Amino acid sequence: MSAPSPDLAELVKLFLPIDPVRVDQAATSSADLAMIAASMGSFSAAAFHSVSPMSPAERNDFCRRVSTQSDGQVPAWTVEACLRSFEGDLDALAGTDPAITTGVPIYGLVVLGAEYLSPNEAISLRDRATEIAGELLPQLEALPHE
Repeated sequence: MSAPSPDLAELVKLFLPIDPVRVDQAATSSADLAMIAASMGSFSAAAFHSVSPMSPAERNDFCRRVSTQSDGQVPAWTVEACLRSFEGDLDALAGTDPAITTGVPIYGLVVLGAEYLSPNEAISLRDRATEIAGELLPQLEALPHE
């Protein structure tokens, strides 16, 4: 039996507002499905708050900014696919590389925190992010592991 996952609410605090140093430390010491769920839940809550209301041009600009933040490791179209997935498009991530898509939340949260989301707004999104992470964790655990 594996050790219990860290508390999702505590992990979400690493991402809202994002603290890149603490995220790197936590990811190195406990890179597990709970961390991935917390990052995805945090990005989803922040994206619903900040990105979904954007015009198509603003949204494209956001996706380009995230790609730039990743030094091109995450293509802008993959960021858009992740956003559409969080908005309910079940086919949005078809054909994407999971190794790349798991990086989108981190880079996206860095851009959101720097340009779109105040620290107080980020803190106000923690409860919703924790709910989303709690919904995602069992889905991640059910995926086949390589």
